[in-house]
Amino acid sequence: MKQLLKSGLLLWYQTSSLAKTYLLLTFIRLGLKFLSFQRLYGWLTQWTAATAGTGRQQTADSVPVRVASRTVHLCSNWMVPAPKCLTRALCVYFIVRRHGGNPILKLGVTKNSQDQLAAHAWVEVQGEVVIGGLPNLKDYIPLPAL
Repeated sequence: MKQLLKSGLLLWYQTSSLAKTYLLLTFIRLGLKFLSFQRLYGWLTQWTAATAGTGRQQTADSVPVRVASRTVHLCSNWMVPAPKCLTRALCVYFIVRRHGGNPILKLGVTKNSQDQLAAHAWVEVQGEVVIGGLPNLKDYIPLPAL
């Protein structure tokens, strides 16, 4: 962290954002391991309820969306083992909702080359993927929205 601050790649006020994101990623990871998905999703929805959908239109290029996806990506690189796509997607989804955006959490399935079922999670804002983009994302069939 000190090296990032010295190099100017990270401003001093962004460190608190990284710390909060790291804690949220950890909470989501533990929640997915020890709680039901519905309970975790419910708690995170209550956390964002105060500011969700306040009418602020956000695009994939808006500052909160870019900062959320960048900080989740940075924090994910520091975690061992690296968080799975669902953990990262939930984190970005709820950070953007907390800032008043209207992201869409997508869960999709496909068959891989070994003919096994594979799943993936990603977040879209106004039709653009902000986290979880894959080269073969079009092969995934989205499940119904939550």
